[in-house]
Amino acid sequence: MNNFHKMLGTLLFLAGTHYSLFAQNVGIGTNTPHNSAKLHISDTNRGILIPQISIGNTSSAAPVTSPAVGLLVFNTNTTTTGGGGQGFYFWNGSQWAMLSTSSGTDDQNLTGATLTGNNLTIDIEDGASTVVDLSALVNDADFVIGNEYNTGASLTGTTLNVTDGGGTQSVNLAALRRNAENGLYVNAGTNAIRLGGSLLENTTITQNTNNMTFNLNSSGDFHIQDGGINHFSVIDNGNTYFGGDVYWRDENTAGTILAQLFDDGNDGRFRIMENGITSVDLDANTQFIFNEQGLDRNFRIESNTNNDMFFMDAGLNRVSIGTDLSAGTFNVLGNSYHSDDIYLRDGAVNTGDILVRIFDSADDGIIDVYEDNLMNHRIHGNGTTVFNEQGNNNADVRMESDTRANAFWLDASENLIRFGSGSTASDYQNGATIGTTVVDYVADFDRGIGAVGTAIGIGSVEYLLDNSSETSINNAFSPTTHINRDLGFSTTTRGWDDVYADNFVNISDLREKKDIQELQYGLNEVLKMRPVSYILKQDPFGDRKLGLIAQEALALVPEAVKTHDNKILDEKKPEEYTRIELERMGMTYLQLIPVLIKATQEQQTLIERLKSEIETLKTHK
Repeated sequence: MNNFHKMLGTLLFLAGTHYSLFAQNVGIGTNTPHNSAKLHISDTNRGILIPQISIGNTSSAAPVTSPAVGLLVFNTNTTTTGGGGQGFYFWNGSQWAMLSTSSGTDDQNLTGATLTGNNLTIDIEDGASTVVDLSALVNDADFVIGNEYNTGASLTGTTLNVTDGGGTQSVNLAALRRNAENGLYVNAGTNAIRLGGSLLENTTITQNTNNMTFNLNSSGDFHIQDGGINHFSVIDNGNTYFGGDVYWRDENTAGTILAQLFDDGNDGRFRIMENGITSVDLDANTQFIFNEQGLDRNFRIESNTNNDMFFMDAGLNRVSIGTDLSAGTFNVLGNSYHSDDIYLRDGAVNTGDILVRIFDSADDGIIDVYEDNLMNHRIHGNGTTVFNEQGNNNADVRMESDTRANAFWLDASENLIRFGSGSTASDYQNGATIGTTVVDYVADFDRGIGAVGTAIGIGSVEYLLDNSSETSINNAFSPTTHINRDLGFSTTTRGWDDVYADNFVNISDLREKKDIQELQYGLNEVLKMRPVSYILKQDPFGDRKLGLIAQEALALVPEAVKTHDNKILDEKKPEEYTRIELERMGMTYLQLIPVLIKATQEQQTLIERLKSEIETLKTHK
């Protein structure tokens, strides 16, 4: 039972007794109360008339001067500020408070009254009771009815009997029973409700099976304040506002915190707890943290058609895109698009050595592979592709085919490219000196040591073929220019041993010749030639050969002796020849054929003349 309502019932009763018994100018039992009467007590068809005043503002005592606490009046002002319009008001010591006059019943009803001696006990429905001492009302000269002293008082049911020298007056107290559906009602005629005033003690509303509904059916809002400041509001449009931190706790407001919504400065922050400790921390001004305790709590984001568009496997420390399956720290299932540079680092993502970088250069893609934080391999979409930029001797490049493990092998330590074989001993004589030139392999084509049949295609049908210590070509072999290339050059260190051929064809068409002269060499020069047999000093086989001595032949037929040749000394100028003297002379025996023919002709002429002379001598015998 709310003590406020107990007090209210008591005040009403006291108002009906005290003023009736003591107040001057009190009309009792009259049909027409005097206009100045302060209390009007009626019988079965009459009531108590409370003074009617107009209260302008409930926080001001006016128009009453220094009202006593508990002073009861009837307010006639329908627009009282802070009030609920017309109705009964009492002064609570600081402001006018409106009394409820609602229909209905609750535990504030007066259930009975008992007079024991001069003590009036008022029973209230909730079981509590209030005792009023009426001894002061007996033999009190202040109460005058017919100018007689009152001699006694008795209570029958709800009827109070007061006896004095003029007789006994009866007052029905049933009208003092107050019914209030919610304890706060003011004007039953308009269903108006006013909430206000101070709560004087702890209060509990037990709803049982009844609902409590706040119907914001107009422009009024619902607010909960602290010190006059709104901290919780439900606005008439349905919006709800919180003006402070919000805590969700387990089962009751003292339970373990489940979640918090609070401010971090002027920024929002939301936390979800696990066992009372932050697990999810969403801070609008710093960072969003999921699984802050580092427990085995997966995180998953679904898309329209993929349940695992983003999946973080906390137990495996892995992140997957498009799938919940994983094989490493980061996994992607489906097409992946990136903009700007991509770096793969060793260790820390911000300070670790760069391992791989994918980036663009003027809208062209570049992939760099690093060694010791320096670019070593580069694949360029529109520029130079480089492998082993640092020139390391262990940065080989190898490509396999269906049957060859080393179809292509860039052997960094040997500084050459190998095709077909992984043998490091197939670069025969690499590094050796031929004449004054050092053999320096750039590429090697072979099928392995001792293997034959290596073929190098150099056209649609042309190829070079590796035989046993022999290189074959399957087509005609010709220079790219006319009569300015030699097959072999040196007469001392790089001469052919044997040349196997069906025929040698010299250019001899008249249309290819100019400055044609009769040959001056003949029998005389041939007769002076000294044919010899010999062994070349540098012949590894020591074969005996037949021929002439170049120096001797030079004096007879110099065109048959090779003393000079035209050579390209600078490959940067491939068409610029320099005539140089050979270190050793050589014989061009084909040049002697015309000389021998001429000598034979001369000899034949001589023979014919001699035959003629012989025939002449025979005739003259």
